[in-house]
Amino acid sequence: FLIFKGSENGTIQKNLPSILGSNMFGCCQSDGWADSENLKKWINEIWKPYVNDENNSFLLLDSFSCHKQSSFMRQLHELGTEVEIILAGCTSALQPCDYGINKPFKDRLRQLYMSWCIHKFKNLKNCDKIPIPSRHEIASWVWESWDSIPESMVINSWNCLNGKLEFDEEIMEENNGHQSSINLDYEATLQELHQMTLV
Repeated sequence: FLIFKGSENGTIQKNLPSILGSNMFGCCQSDGWADSENLKKWINEIWKPYVNDENNSFLLLDSFSCHKQSSFMRQLHELGTEVEIILAGCTSALQPCDYGINKPFKDRLRQLYMSWCIHKFKNLKNCDKIPIPSRHEIASWVWESWDSIPESMVINSWNCLNGKLEFDEEIMEENNGHQSSINLDYEATLQELHQMTLV
């Protein structure tokens, strides 16, 4: 679920179905940030279909103010979802995404952007306008980055928080051996970008 900066009823919002992939949803907000209105959309488009056939569900959230609004909580409770709010400053230790998923996800996303820069800036002249990635390109990077995260990494992030898992060799090999089309060679990419700026 992506939130773009823009008017709620503007052109970008109307074009989102063509910008996003079939398994992605999104909306626009004036500052490109989560608020009570787009969280309602997130519930209806993402969470509700996911838990619709479940008798109960559990959602772990950070202490962002919108997460604690009574209307948001009420919608979740009506779906049979138990909500737990993580204390401020504790997400890095208690939230699975922060603990073991966000960094590799962002690393993959950053690498895709850097590769795009190399391709776009290669023949750029000083007087040329700096290219900006399209929303469709950004959405595709997000999807590809998430799709490259192995299921075992998600499971390990939960298990580590529960104190159930010690990273044995078999699990580490499974993560390291995961095949991905994304090459995370930052040094080589940065060096190539640097060489381009010297030309």
